[in-house]
Amino acid sequence: MPETAPSRPAPRLVGRGNELRQLSLWLRAFAEGASTAPVLIAVSGAPGMGKTRILQELQSQWSDEDLRWVWGPCDRLGVRAPWEPVRRLLALAAGVEAGQAEHERRERLNALGRREGLSADDLDAARVVLDLSPEDATWASLEGSERLQRLFAGLGGLALGLGDQRRTILVLDDLDEADGATMGWVEWLIAELLRQGGIGGNRVLVLATHGPELARVLPGGGRRRELVLDGLPSGEARTLLRELAGAPGSLPEGLLTRVVASAQGNPYHLGEALRLLVARGEARRAASGTLHLFVPESAVSFDENPLVWAVERVRTLERASLRVLQCLTVAGGEATDGALRSLLEEQAHWEGAVQALVDLDMAVRAELPDGPGLRLAHRLVGDAAAATLLGGERREIH
Repeated sequence: MPETAPSRPAPRLVGRGNELRQLSLWLRAFAEGASTAPVLIAVSGAPGMGKTRILQELQSQWSDEDLRWVWGPCDRLGVRAPWEPVRRLLALAAGVEAGQAEHERRERLNALGRREGLSADDLDAARVVLDLSPEDATWASLEGSERLQRLFAGLGGLALGLGDQRRTILVLDDLDEADGATMGWVEWLIAELLRQGGIGGNRVLVLATHGPELARVLPGGGRRRELVLDGLPSGEARTLLRELAGAPGSLPEGLLTRVVASAQGNPYHLGEALRLLVARGEARRAASGTLHLFVPESAVSFDENPLVWAVERVRTLERASLRVLQCLTVAGGEATDGALRSLLEEQAHWEGAVQALVDLDMAVRAELPDGPGLRLAHRLVGDAAAATLLGGERREIH
């Protein structure tokens, strides 16, 4: 069965050793079937603290174990697509890909059912979420809470069925951005895991990342485990900054000190500071990847707010690239190539505009449910792009 984590190449993880050890202890209890193993592990922290990155590292360290990892990114999708994270989980589990004909998607889902021993009700719930007609005709008459409860039960049964065959970890990245239906289903699933837990432990684990505000409302009770990612200590932040610069000593120590202080240990902000130096023309990367400063250290200044760094970098974009980034932001963080191209006045500049965003770490190419497209590289980039839009421009793009 296909499994995935986010496709961007991950840099070496600096620091977070204690956090990784704690996550591994909890995961070991789940893998060994301990009756007290968690049903939910929640990793929280501000944007840029490395929540997704630490889960990538965790999966890499556990790659030799007989565990099924299925990722369902939730970032900013709920505003326009109910069930989207669950759609991604299902598409990944069944091997459903963008552009497939309906009969092929249906057959792949049926094959998943045969392989994993799933019930007809479970498969019908999956068909509804994947926009395929269910085989049970009574679905057509279901409305409101009755339909929702049947979806909860069917999708929950499907998740539990996957776990029966192989211990399964459902990774819900940026859960605080999920739509209401997905959040309701997660709560239902965790309640069911708590109800069924016992000898042999649960065979499904929900592993979620989220911002600080969601922690107080998450379910799980005594079998919920929480890990908070704070900023890196200054020593580890300096180590990461040197690695991002490409070589020890390539940047003045005084500049490193100022960047570390401004970024407050946030790994993404450390990288954004270096990207800003390049965007301003104050630094340049050699062919070896090493970053070199081309102005006196005293000439480099940083605002106290890292969002201002990102806004400044966005404002250096060429017109076509800025337009694509703004459209991508208004679309909720991802959109197909076709949708974005339709909003670009200068069609001849499309490829160059997109490649510039990819090269500048503002967007990544992605295979979306409706075809190839783009996804924001980070939430901070979207916030910065939104800050460059006037109200009228936002309405025009909508």
